[in-house]
Amino acid sequence: MFALTAIGIAMLVGLAYRLGARKMDFAGQVIGVALTLAGVLFGDVLFYAALVMQRCRRTASGSAPGWAVFTKVVANAPGEILFSLLFGLIGAVYVVRMLARPRFVPKIEADDQAQKAA
Repeated sequence: MFALTAIGIAMLVGLAYRLGARKMDFAGQVIGVALTLAGVLFGDVLFYAALVMQRCRRTASGSAPGWAVFTKVVANAPGEILFSLLFGLIGAVYVVRMLARPRFVPKIEADDQAQKAA
């Protein structure tokens, strides 16, 4: 689930960048990857905040408990966070490469001599 969410965040960041900038340059690629990884981390924090709020309905409020749980998970089992970051990075690289390719649209024009002969 984390992997699919990370790849989905990468796709959304790439789509938003494509709509906003129309052209992907090197700075845009770096910004896209950074925004994707930040979005994946923020999504993980919100996920842990939702779990804390679900279990402790009276004491938990805001994203501070989620951040506390997130930092404990990073300290005790960083593999889970690195797993989602890895798939976020894979998705970001895929989107960056997809958007960086120039789109070749062939245009066939009639030759002036061929038009005159016909």
